[in-house]
Order: sequence, then C-alpha cells, then structure tokens
Amino acid sequence: MNMRKKLSIILTIILLFIALCSTAEAMITLPFGYYTHNGFKIIYTTKAVCIGVNTLMTRDGQIWEYENNNFVIGDKYRITFSDNGTEDDKTDDKILSVQKCH
Repeated sequence: MNMRKKLSIILTIILLFIALCSTAEAMITLPFGYYTHNGFKIIYTTKAVCIGVNTLMTRDGQIWEYENNNFVIGDKYRITFSDNGTEDDKTDDKILSVQKCH
C-alpha cells in the first residue's frame, strides 16, 4: 500500500471520529468509559443499600435520589454511574442504571 493511500485512510478515520463526536448524543464506548463531544467520561459501578423512598446510600456514604417505586428499604442494589467528565467531583455524577443484587 502506498503512502498516499495510507494517509487517506488515516485521515478518513480521523474525520469519522470527529463527525461521530460532534453531536450531543454520539459516543464511543470503551470498557471503562466513553468519549462524547464534551470529552472522556468514566463509567463505574458500586453497591448501595436502599435507606428510604427512592433513596440509595453507596458504600462510600454518598446519598443518591433515583426515581423508582420498586426499591425496598434494606435491599442491596448495584448502581452504574457516569462521572460526567469530572473524575474528582462526585456531586455531578449521573446514575445510568440501578439493578437489584441477587
């Protein structure tokens, strides 16, 4: 393969990546996070216990509100979060899903 063809392929891949990340909903998923047009966001999972109506407390003591009428006080749940691109600030993290532990 000649150099011009290689350069053309690389440029096409870069442009495709930019186009995919230019919309608000587009994301490229990796095993530990995803890229959006706003940058890299880490996805992480932790366990929590239901301590009240729609209220979960994670292992680190953080309290989270999540609209779900099926929570049972005292039951354990697995929460998947996005760090919203701020790894050191948990206050803006977003709950992606909540599943009951078996």
